[in-house]
Amino acid sequence: MSFTNRDVVAQAINWSNQGQRVVLGTVLETWGSAPRPAGSLMAICPPHAITGSVSGGCVENDLAMKAVQLEEQGFSLVEYGVADEDAFAVGLACGGHIKVALQEFNAKVFPNGYDGRNHPGYLIQDLDGGPMFFVSQDNAKDASWYDGNESGPYQHPAMNPNIFVNPLLADLRIICV
Repeated sequence: MSFTNRDVVAQAINWSNQGQRVVLGTVLETWGSAPRPAGSLMAICPPHAITGSVSGGCVENDLAMKAVQLEEQGFSLVEYGVADEDAFAVGLACGGHIKVALQEFNAKVFPNGYDGRNHPGYLIQDLDGGPMFFVSQDNAKDASWYDGNESGPYQHPAMNPNIFVNPLLADLRIICV
């Protein structure tokens, strides 16, 4: 099955809008032979539904179990690698290393009607456990971004050097004339 990060986010929003709890897994870094690049997304709707992939099937089941244990509004960094005693036990047989962030998903940060195809922009994750943001290309230069809460603007993530910016951009098109 072929899917994009936008498709994963759209499904996560769908689950969230149905009142389901959703945890987002994001590949932050890879080393060596890793089947999915940094920025790859997986949405987990505990306890049984997932979409997307962070390792091509190697560690998804283990991450889904960790997502169930993640506390509400939680955040966790998980690493799998060749030196990890559990690497082969969870199926990481490729010999590489991946670092994955698990974060409670908040659909309120996305524009109404976001379906993965419209509203290209950037998913910004605070790796210190703060809220996630979505900044559309239309307002990418704004100094105040909203985290989906009614409390108003959050401190601009650029003030925090420990963020991960994941582009959710429109499909590339080539037009030949």
